[in-house]
Amino acid sequence: MRAEVTASRACRRSATSRTPSPRACAPARRPPLVWRIQELAAAHRRAINAHIWSSALVLAASVHLSAAASNSLLIELKALPNPMQHELTITPLIATGGWLDVSDRPGLGVEIDEAVVARYVDR
Repeated sequence: MRAEVTASRACRRSATSRTPSPRACAPARRPPLVWRIQELAAAHRRAINAHIWSSALVLAASVHLSAAASNSLLIELKALPNPMQHELTITPLIATGGWLDVSDRPGLGVEIDEAVVARYVDR
């Protein structure tokens, strides 16, 4: 697999700290970039830790990345109440006993709560 070499500033920082963020590195036009960071880290025997401070969608993507990566140690996530992380999906991803379950549903495994989106959309 070849990945685009050019990366955003946030994505380059993500690569140097080994905390890849799908939000910073994977706009719709180049999703393999965050996986490439993981591959590079693994090739150099370095662990990655997903870092999630934004939305339930980024959390879902990071959970799948971490589950698929052989060199993922942990996921850093914001436990404080946050509407975009805890209300945006119909069934929020909540850590229980220090663990997050990986959904086997299609896509990212989450369903967006359109009523929550409507509450926060700029009109």
